Amino acid sequence: MALGTPVASDPDVMEYSSLGVDCHSAAGGGIINEMRLLLQSARGMYNDHVCRAGKHPKKLNMSVEEAFNLGTAIGARTLLREGEIGTLREGALADILIFDTDSVNM
Repeated sequence: MALGTPVASDPDVMEYSSLGVDCHSAAGGGIINEMRLLLQSARGMYNDHVCRAGKHPKKLNMSVEEAFNLGTAIGARTLLREGEIGTLREGALADILIFDTDSVNM
């Protein structure tokens, strides 16, 4: 997150970006929180520009899937560990999390 505008949400570098949790004093301590912060920041920056023009956003500039991929598959590719981590497949190292998307906080 680098204490400024997150570069990971920039479409020009998103393909080669990643999210991390290495600096707990500047960001959240978990990758899910980092995904949420990135998504909130990206949408806020985009929406601010649109709202200042006197309009209302009609679309989202970053999807939940894009933010999730930055913390998983794209992050693994950025670390040159695409075949080892970041996805669920035979032979890959993985921690599996299941989210209840019906809950209010999701």
